[in-house]
Amino acid sequence: MGKKSASKTDIQRTPAVGVLSWEDAAVRLDLLDAAKEILDREGVPTLTVGHIAEKAGVTPKDFFAHFRDMDEFLADLVGDYVDYVEEQIEEMTESVRMNAIFAADDKEEGEGLLELCWFRGADWSYESLGAMLEAVATVNETVRRGLEKWYDSLSERVRTLDSRDALAIVLTVEHFSLIDRERLGVTTQSEVEKLLERLVLGC
Repeated sequence: MGKKSASKTDIQRTPAVGVLSWEDAAVRLDLLDAAKEILDREGVPTLTVGHIAEKAGVTPKDFFAHFRDMDEFLADLVGDYVDYVEEQIEEMTESVRMNAIFAADDKEEGEGLLELCWFRGADWSYESLGAMLEAVATVNETVRRGLEKWYDSLSERVRTLDSRDALAIVLTVEHFSLIDRERLGVTTQSEVEKLLERLVLGC
């Protein structure tokens, strides 16, 4: 598959879990999971170092042992989100390609592609996380820049990839409610259907 999606943002993340000790990796993941839970259940205003640490069962001192500041922590949170969604895009791409075999000779079956493609074992907490990160982006420049660069990358890929891969991105965005579809150059359901028609016609 392609490069890890985190490279599509312009935010600097802390070292990957693979190069951390087991204990450090566990604390880091606990802190990220705590932030996701806070954003999902309580919203942006309560996302503080103290609250994140308390929810993760550690101290603020432990937080700062793993992250320089809140910006660095949020960079990792965005990176985790982008990585996960990009994995879902890859899975959707494979689904689209497989279903395209059945769509090639039958437009009606091709239109059923929108229902046939689904995410196997998807973690739907990332849907709410996407919405919450959008809210964080309104008050945090690091998050805003990182998401904007990723969105621009998605839009460019929709414009330039073949119809199967472009459709996979659009379907993933639609299901996860990640961003305004206008950012992808796809503003209506009819435009999704045009992508599907391009797929069926082999364009």
